[in-house]
Amino acid sequence: MRRRDFLVVAGAVTLTGCLGSDDYDVDAVKAEAEQTPYDEMSEGDRIHVERGQIRQVPVEGNIYFVYVEEGDDGWENDVFARWDGERFEEGDTVEFWGVVEGTIETEEGRVLPEVTVVDMQSAD
Repeated sequence: MRRRDFLVVAGAVTLTGCLGSDDYDVDAVKAEAEQTPYDEMSEGDRIHVERGQIRQVPVEGNIYFVYVEEGDDGWENDVFARWDGERFEEGDTVEFWGVVEGTIETEEGRVLPEVTVVDMQSAD
């Protein structure tokens, strides 16, 4: 597990560690991507989330927290996603394709999949 430490305080995110910037062939990732259940996501998986919701967008950078499943009580199970394209806002519904880079652990002890997003678009 690649560990990243971050702190979420009043909408701010502080990141430590090197996130890196992997280049992926967008068409290849999209062709290989599968709709993988949240609890089965693992490093190296090419994933497709047909419908997710942006939970949080830090003020700076290309970091998003994206809910990837909609349950009976609303959206749940978020991922830590890096996306360098069009900017999305909190509450936006999106479709995306990406590569699971590993996991990160929050200061609260939550472990989230870390995803490099290769394509994201509005799902509205």
